[in-house]
Amino acid sequence: MADDILVGCKATIEEIRVETTRKETDKSETIQDQFVNRWYLRIFLVSSLLLPVQARAAGLVFADAWARATVPNAGAAAIYGSFRNDGDEPLTIIKLTTDVAGIVMLHRSTLDNGMMKMSAIEELSVSPGEVVNLVPGGLHMMLMKLRTPLEENQIIYVNILTSDEESIRAEVTVGSVGQMSAPR
Repeated sequence: MADDILVGCKATIEEIRVETTRKETDKSETIQDQFVNRWYLRIFLVSSLLLPVQARAAGLVFADAWARATVPNAGAAAIYGSFRNDGDEPLTIIKLTTDVAGIVMLHRSTLDNGMMKMSAIEELSVSPGEVVNLVPGGLHMMLMKLRTPLEENQIIYVNILTSDEESIRAEVTVGSVGQMSAPR
């Protein structure tokens, strides 16, 4: 009987040793996994800095934003770029602001009887999957009451508010006077 108890105790001790070893192995794998995950996070963060500049809120992205430099005492300028809705719901742009101008509005240029006209747009809706391009001679953000001239190679910012109260702060690169495409 004593031998049976001794064998039973040895078996129980062996089970505890195996279970303890397994738990320690699991713990070391967890620490190793955490280390690897931290490296993946670092790699992701660094690589995201290398991507083209895009401003994003919810599903709305404003990419490749640029403006032309202005001459001294200019009262207005324009911002161009692309809005893209990567979300599942339509998004509406309801307000635009910037530190470099007193007023920012969406405008559309149209040719009417041989004359180019601009008209203000109160809000812009972007459907899921849709891309809306802001281009010279078409849809653009109009900066009025400039507080300072825009200078080539300057970086300015525009704040974009959507109807779901998401806000984007977009970086805008200023190109040369008269430039017709994004600066390189």
